[in-house]
Amino acid sequence: MKFNPGSFLLSSVMSASLLIGLVDSSCPEPRCETEEERNTLWAHENPYKFWQCQPWIRGVWKPVERNCASGGLLFSYSHQVCVWPDDWTDSCGSDVPDSLHSQEVLH
Repeated sequence: MKFNPGSFLLSSVMSASLLIGLVDSSCPEPRCETEEERNTLWAHENPYKFWQCQPWIRGVWKPVERNCASGGLLFSYSHQVCVWPDDWTDSCGSDVPDSLHSQEVLH
């Protein structure tokens, strides 16, 4: 199968549109107070994003919203990286629609 950039872009846009309905507010924002919290990447209510603790002023740390790379990657708390939908497990109670598990979306 020959790679078609237009088809890949359309698939990525469709994937993003499908996941908009998955946004869930059950993921707590990290407090960034302990060493463990500061060294952990945290699940975001939007699976295309995650939280990372970052030093701020006067020794205070704050959570900063980060994006997974484009191309349909989702943040996996258990892996501590952004992964393909087939490797993703949700930490916020959402599910990836079956349509995102197709080879066209993944590659």
